[in-house]
Amino acid sequence: MRFSIGFLVLLVPISVLNPPAFGQGSGELIAFSNPESLASRTPILIAHRGGVITATAPECSLAAIRLAGQDGYDMVELDIQATKDNLAVVFHDRNLEEDAGKKGRVSDYDRDELIQWPLLGTEEKIPTLEQALSLCREIGLGVMLDFKTEGAENYYRHVHDAIRDAGLHESTITITSRKAIREFFMIDLKSPIWFRVLDGDDPLSKGRYAFDRASAFDRERIEELHSRELLAIPALNTFHYPPETNLRDAARDAERLLELGVDGFQIDSVYQHFFGLPRRPLPGFEGE
Repeated sequence: MRFSIGFLVLLVPISVLNPPAFGQGSGELIAFSNPESLASRTPILIAHRGGVITATAPECSLAAIRLAGQDGYDMVELDIQATKDNLAVVFHDRNLEEDAGKKGRVSDYDRDELIQWPLLGTEEKIPTLEQALSLCREIGLGVMLDFKTEGAENYYRHVHDAIRDAGLHESTITITSRKAIREFFMIDLKSPIWFRVLDGDDPLSKGRYAFDRASAFDRERIEELHSRELLAIPALNTFHYPPETNLRDAARDAERLLELGVDGFQIDSVYQHFFGLPRRPLPGFEGE
């Protein structure tokens, strides 16, 4: 295990007893086919919302990805959507108005038009998938891919080829439950990308890791997953907890799950100091 944590109730919800060397995300890429690579990083830390979010580094921006590498994450979650011309950009919301100030959805525009638009209040622009993957490869970040929309077969092939060309096939997992995407990657392409386990006996439900909110993991489930050589990766996201006890509840979950031996966490950056990474406020976060 990379490090351990414990409570300092009067000071902060949780603090590091044996801090890790920061900047692990700027070193060697995680390799999911290599057990030693996984074991050396336990717990694997994955930055939710496209990286570390600040006032000048909005979610799903290249700036947020750079900060994730700088702060010491192992991986970053990239939310991707299909454009009108069946190419991929990194963008979270279904509508463009709140973050880009434009009417409609990503699928209403060609990629070359979308990537010219700044994300509101910043100098960052909507990145292409290739730009985001190239940066991840450069600074040593693995990728958790979230397909926010479905698309045509040539869109899925475009995503597959972009991951391959960036040299990230062994360093990418996806949380998608969409049948068409899983079928194309798992069966048609026989891609080495790791998929999450889903409920059901369908072959498309098979995967290499379990991903869910923290409350879905207890000792019995984690032991059962490990007996099947599957990873347990819970999410610590701000919307999982009430505002009045948000940091305290998330800290308790982090402590509990580390003691139970989970393999990694997907986290919002407001929680990263729980794991020895630099403390960073999250714009718009009002939890306590």
